[in-house]
Amino acid sequence: MLARRMRRFEFNKMSKKIQVNCFICNKIIYRYANQFRRSGTGRFCCSPECQKKLISQINKGHTRNRGRKCIAGSIAKLGEKNPNWGGGRAEDKYYFKRVCKGHKHAEENGYVLEHILIAEKMLGRDIKNDEAVHHLDGNGKNNDIKNIHIMDKQDHVRFHKLLKAYLIANGHPTITDERTIKTRRDGQI
Repeated sequence: MLARRMRRFEFNKMSKKIQVNCFICNKIIYRYANQFRRSGTGRFCCSPECQKKLISQINKGHTRNRGRKCIAGSIAKLGEKNPNWGGGRAEDKYYFKRVCKGHKHAEENGYVLEHILIAEKMLGRDIKNDEAVHHLDGNGKNNDIKNIHIMDKQDHVRFHKLLKAYLIANGHPTITDERTIKTRRDGQI
């Protein structure tokens, strides 16, 4: 009985297959009708190699939605064309970032920490690799020129180690304690 049901199921599935061409190599392949409804694009591939080629073609240029370009709808609106564009400024957990593609210190997405850009403008040159920008009040979001100090990276690390040791010795929570960071950012310390 079960074998007869399985044969009938296979027959019904086979009859619902539709002939299509591979989007990359144009080889004839067969897909079920429900795969067309789920795909959204109608682009099918015959092998994993063709699938990789298709994804690399789609991902050329700008992408969104975890690395995939929005094919089903309109082309993704990026940057200033996007209705949610905030002027190129983003807020991280501890810092502000600005879009500055091609900058020496830019992340993969093109954002650079804002205090680095301000320090470079203040100095009239790029920040060297062995330099760090220090916030005097400890608030990484306070990018006022009076609050920014350029230090040697080793001196910067040494300063924070001494500060942490001082705070621990005097019974204060450490600088890495979440409550201290929040209160410092809010200007209560």
